[in-house]
Amino acid sequence: MKFVKRFLPLLAIVALVLASCATQAGQVPKEAETPPPVAEIGPQEPQLQPEVEVEKPSVEKSELQSLFGQANDLKDEAIKFGLDSILSDKFQEANKKHEIVSTEYKDLVETPDQYDGVKAYPLKDELTEVVSMWEELIEEGSLICPELVKMERSGADLMRSIAIDADAPMMAPSQYDFGLRCYSQAEIYTEDSRFLDAIVSYKLASAAFENSAAAAEVNKLKENIEKNGYSSYESIQMFLTMAEEKCKEAEDLWLKGNIDDIAASTALLKEAREYYSEVYSKGSNFKALEAKDMAIAAQEEAIKVNADINAPDEYQNALDIFAEAEKSMEEAEYVIAYSSYVDAATAFEAARDISQAMAFDAAEAIAEAETKLADARDRASELGLEENIYLIEANLHLDNAKTLEKELKYSAAIFETNEVSNYIGLSDSFVQQEAEIREKARLEQLERDKAAAETAIADAKVRMTWAEEVDLKSDYPKQYTDASNAMIAAEKAYQIEKYSSAKTLAEEVSATLSDDFQKQVLAARELEKIKAAEAEEASRLKAVAKQAADAAIADAESRMAWANENQIRAEYAQEYQNASVAMVSAYVAYGNEDYLLSKQKAEEVSVILSNDFQAQVAAERAAKAQLAADKAIADEVMPKAQDRIEWADLNNIKADYPEVYNSAHSAMEAAQKAYQIEKYAAATQLANEVLSTLSSEFEAKVTADRAEKTRLAAEAKAKEEAEKEAQAMAIEIQKASNAAEALGIAHSRMSWAVQANLASVYPDEFRDADTSMQAADKAYSEKAYDASIALANDVVRIISDDLMAEVNALREAEAQLAADKAIADEVMPKAQDRIEWADLNNIKADYPEVYNSAHSAMEAAQKAYQIEKYAAATQLANEVLSTLSSEFEAKVTADRAEKTRLAAEAKAKEEAEKEAQAMAIEIQKASNAAEALGIAHSRMSWAVQANLASVYPDEFRDADTSMQAADKAYSEKAYDASIALANDVVRIISDDLMAEVNALREAEAQLAADKAIADEVMPKAQDRIEWADLNNIKADYPEVYNSAHSAMEAAQKAYQIEKYAAATQLANEVLSTLSSEFEAKVTADRAEKTRLAAEAKAKEEAEKEAQALIAQNKKYAEVAISDARSRYDWAASKNAANNYPDLFKEGGNLLADAQTAFNALDYVRAKDLAAQAYWTLMEIGEFAPLPATYKVRLIPERRDCLWRIAEYQFVYNNPYKWPVLYEANKKTFKDPSNPNLIFPDQVLTIPSIKGEVRQGAWDPKKTYQPLPK
Repeated sequence: MKFVKRFLPLLAIVALVLASCATQAGQVPKEAETPPPVAEIGPQEPQLQPEVEVEKPSVEKSELQSLFGQANDLKDEAIKFGLDSILSDKFQEANKKHEIVSTEYKDLVETPDQYDGVKAYPLKDELTEVVSMWEELIEEGSLICPELVKMERSGADLMRSIAIDADAPMMAPSQYDFGLRCYSQAEIYTEDSRFLDAIVSYKLASAAFENSAAAAEVNKLKENIEKNGYSSYESIQMFLTMAEEKCKEAEDLWLKGNIDDIAASTALLKEAREYYSEVYSKGSNFKALEAKDMAIAAQEEAIKVNADINAPDEYQNALDIFAEAEKSMEEAEYVIAYSSYVDAATAFEAARDISQAMAFDAAEAIAEAETKLADARDRASELGLEENIYLIEANLHLDNAKTLEKELKYSAAIFETNEVSNYIGLSDSFVQQEAEIREKARLEQLERDKAAAETAIADAKVRMTWAEEVDLKSDYPKQYTDASNAMIAAEKAYQIEKYSSAKTLAEEVSATLSDDFQKQVLAARELEKIKAAEAEEASRLKAVAKQAADAAIADAESRMAWANENQIRAEYAQEYQNASVAMVSAYVAYGNEDYLLSKQKAEEVSVILSNDFQAQVAAERAAKAQLAADKAIADEVMPKAQDRIEWADLNNIKADYPEVYNSAHSAMEAAQKAYQIEKYAAATQLANEVLSTLSSEFEAKVTADRAEKTRLAAEAKAKEEAEKEAQAMAIEIQKASNAAEALGIAHSRMSWAVQANLASVYPDEFRDADTSMQAADKAYSEKAYDASIALANDVVRIISDDLMAEVNALREAEAQLAADKAIADEVMPKAQDRIEWADLNNIKADYPEVYNSAHSAMEAAQKAYQIEKYAAATQLANEVLSTLSSEFEAKVTADRAEKTRLAAEAKAKEEAEKEAQAMAIEIQKASNAAEALGIAHSRMSWAVQANLASVYPDEFRDADTSMQAADKAYSEKAYDASIALANDVVRIISDDLMAEVNALREAEAQLAADKAIADEVMPKAQDRIEWADLNNIKADYPEVYNSAHSAMEAAQKAYQIEKYAAATQLANEVLSTLSSEFEAKVTADRAEKTRLAAEAKAKEEAEKEAQALIAQNKKYAEVAISDARSRYDWAASKNAANNYPDLFKEGGNLLADAQTAFNALDYVRAKDLAAQAYWTLMEIGEFAPLPATYKVRLIPERRDCLWRIAEYQFVYNNPYKWPVLYEANKKTFKDPSNPNLIFPDQVLTIPSIKGEVRQGAWDPKKTYQPLPK
């Protein structure tokens, strides 16, 4: 409650103020007493005592009512302070508690028929807590009262600004002044910390300002309606009457003076404004139509005197104004339209008047122009500039003016005379500038001559001093006399400012007594002593110089010879000319025995035709030669390649060899593209690829293939004829052939499966395929060809192309391990076959070392294979194959055959020769077959390693089929057939085929390498192109972008046709063109551009801000000056010059200073001075303070007496108050007992009788407010 007690006086004042405004202020009740606290008693041990009834605490209803009323009053106080918005969180917290307690209060105090004090007792603490929360909130809010005041003051400032904008100080002064008084009172309250009073006053001021703004708008409308005579139109009288009624009601409400009535008054004024606006709108429409008729009449008058020709600008201006009026009428802007129509009429009249007066003006202007031109010629002739271009132009314009005057085109004629004046001005400026330039040049030359003369005289004096010191006059009297006379004349010329002559004379002294002359004098005096030595030294130096010159000329001559031999004159004309001139100069100097100069000129030749220059020439010519050579090669190769393309088109190669044709055709297109962008080497490379692809060998192959095709067709025909003879055999052969072909394909798939180690990846498929393969072989051996084909096809179905592709992909992923394993998978079974062959043939018995070696290697190979050391397994398996080779098998066969032969000889000598012969034949065949098989197996091993099946599948299939058949034939001892089949393998896998495949592999390896490089470079180049597109490089650097883009397209084309090397070369060109250095350059260029744009924008924005600030300050100054001037005018109208001369003078001076500052564009100072003037003038009242003394006057027709003096309005305005004067002044009377005896100039004191303020002596010039009777 301390806060409430502290503010009780303030609250009492607020209550009075609010009561005057019909607003009831709440009262804060005294704080209720708090019951004494009940001590807490801890738990006690139970004791056996008699039960005593404890009285429960209770509270009186009146106490709760008092607390509840106090809480409500405090809540209202908090809302009045605006704490619900300023301290919203704490207010909500207190209010929430208040509402909860209010509900409990209603339930416990108000609602029950019978009040229960015991039950209601806890409510006391709750209400006490609520009261405490509101008190704390209000106490905290007291610190925020200044903010509330500030908020209300801001609202009043806003309303005042609106009132000023509405010109309320002039148009509604009573309301506006009332607002100012309330505002000033609020300021005083604020300074005295009477915040609630300040809030009320600010609110009242805000309402008054708002009312004054509305009243000002209404009064403006009324004034404009009356001024413009709109009220005279009968059709709008109704609106006028309704507006006046609203104004009367608003005035009545205003006079009541409270906030609510003022607000109601403002609302009525706004309604009146709407009615007046309707009157204003309709009246302005009628008025505008009248003005339009007046403008049309004025236009017709102007046309009559041809104003549209003689005063086109004025006439067009009138038309423009008339058009603006028409536009305003269309937009219902009738006031603007009326003003524009009136202005248009005035403009048409002006055009008419100008046209009428223009004839005289034109003649007068031409005469004046002629005079001015003559004067200008006279001025220019003084410098010989009378024919300058400006006077020539002025004369032309004068002639034009005279011609236009004759044609009655007065406006144009006057314009031409103005041009005459303009050009005369330009001529005068030109003449003046030329005169200044000439004078400046003269003075500058004089200064230069003076400086040169001073330098020359100083040098001459030094030389004259030397002449005196060496007594030159005795040896060289003539030179001394000449120099002395010239020295005297030079000094004389310098004194009279003849600096040029002084310089010349001084230079004569220096020339006479030159350094050479001084040396000559000294040399002459020492001549006898050093003549011989000088001659010898001169000869020596000359010889040295000659020797150096000879060496330099020799080097220069060798370089000139090089230049002539290499035709330097043709390509480097300037260098050759410079060298030739220097060479000739060297020769001339040498002939004149000026060896130093000769050496210098010869060295110039050597410098011009230096080694670096020669290297530059060689490099540039080499580059040109290389480009020419590349072009020559390309010019030679390109037509050949084109011929091959045309041959391919003519022979329809695309139909039979599409891949070959497409490769060559793509290479040809890429070559042509490269040639177009002068990439001749790349073009040649691509053209050679065309020639290589469509080579003569290929042409021969085409011819052979087509011949073979023709032959096969013939054979097919022959075969058809033979079918009838051997149909059964053909069917059988065909089946066998088909079966063999199917087996070959299946064996090829199985070989691939073995090589790819399919069993480890797809064991089920491999098992099924292997089972089918063995069954197919068995069916074939049993001549069940259909079954063999079906089983072979089952192998192909199982080991399908998709499966092979999938396994190949897996194999590639397994990389080297898979490759090593594939080789091991191929070799290991063969090695195992050889071991099994050795076991089957009991090799261990006859060849134990060989067998043990092979068997150990096999076991090691299997061990290595188990631990995935496939390369080692392959190597060991190959050792098995090498140890138990076909040659060794042939040897075993031969050895055993020999053994059998010997046994046979032992058994039956008589049959030995026959059996031995047969056996020898058989052995020879076996040996030959074994040798053939070894070669064939070697070829097949190469084919597997080279993956021939993927390149030449038909050849591999045929070779593999023949190989298996050869092995089978050998095992069946059909040695001739085995040899033939083995030879067929060698024929198929020929040396040429091997060379071709090796070359293809190398080409593929190179192509892969080129592709890898291209794959690395191409994305980088594409990134640069994308960077260029993203950064719009084409817009700023079109040549760079087009070059890079063309190279990129060519690179992509080359890459598409697998010309990876050319693609890489072109992509590198893209990277070089769009390099990081180029990107840095682009960034720097654009950064500079952005910086300049930002600077320009910042400067523009700064200028705009400065202008905006100036405009704002200007507006504030205008408002302040307007307020001050309004107050000054009001004060002047109230005789302030006499009533308050000092304040009125001070305010006027400040206002004048403000206007001066405003005119000087110092708007801030103008605003401050105007504000000072305003508040100074605000101290001036409507009347002067009533006088405190009166000097008796001598008025013959109505003499002063106490009765009449008391009757004066500025005294008591009541003659019956004369005793007051008498009692106050009788001591000063000559006869104090006689009130009727007073004298002129007697000063009477005027006591205050109604508390009125009186000061100073009565002044007839002042205006006094009559004292109420």
